Amino acid sequence: MKFAHYDENTLDLLGWYSIGMHSELPVPTIGVSDNDWTTALGVNANKVNVETETVFRYDAPESDADALARVYKERLNQLHKNADGFLTSALNRYSQIEISTFPEQRKEAENWRDNNNAATPKLDQLAHQRGIERLAFIQRVLGATETLNDLSFLVVAQQQKKEDELSAAKLIGLAALESIDVTLILHAGA
Repeated sequence: MKFAHYDENTLDLLGWYSIGMHSELPVPTIGVSDNDWTTALGVNANKVNVETETVFRYDAPESDADALARVYKERLNQLHKNADGFLTSALNRYSQIEISTFPEQRKEAENWRDNNNAATPKLDQLAHQRGIERLAFIQRVLGATETLNDLSFLVVAQQQKKEDELSAAKLIGLAALESIDVTLILHAGA
């Protein structure tokens, strides 16, 4: 048998005691079977019912302000996850090592676009290793860069619009906030 020590005013569970381990028991306590004690530990019991000599888990109801803050944060996190998912999906065809070269590839390709006499040693090496004509490869890099950049801006535009909607809905209330769809959809020509 175990003994649950509790606060007389709040009925909060303050601690567990056992006669074999403790020479004195604090007051007040209620006796609890070993099975009920194990169950209480499993549910993280925090309250005592003195009449039934049982312990249980009590979670205070969430305030409206706390619920609003929690739902806003959840919706915002889901929105960001959705936005990241678009770019992750677009980048899935590339290895991390290849992605790490994108800024340098872009820099050389854009330098060439601005001045077609500009040196492009890294792009030249990639084109040579792949057996692709240099100018065709530079055009591919420019095209891929532009496509990824356009996709990024489309995603960011939708993300920011949804963030504005979430912020406005947060001022109205929980139902308005929960009604905002955080799904992103890229429309052709959007």
